[in-house]
Amino acid sequence: MKNPPINPEAPHPRCNEDISEYNKAVKDLLKGFHIEINDLYSPLMEDLRRYISKDMVHLTEAGNSRCASLVADLIRKK
Repeated sequence: MKNPPINPEAPHPRCNEDISEYNKAVKDLLKGFHIEINDLYSPLMEDLRRYISKDMVHLTEAGNSRCASLVADLIRKK
């Protein structure tokens, strides 16, 4: 699973560029193990204001719902 993004205005030591790099490193590392990656980062980046809560880090109900749908879709594929 790729880590989801945070609001870029968040006063947090992590930033989306770091998260993106971390996600890429994990994807590269797992490639040899034939593990399917469920990308939660890219879909949430489409509408951060809707999916990331006012604390600028945690998911809103819409964000939780979107991630749950992505996870369920991957499970159904199996």
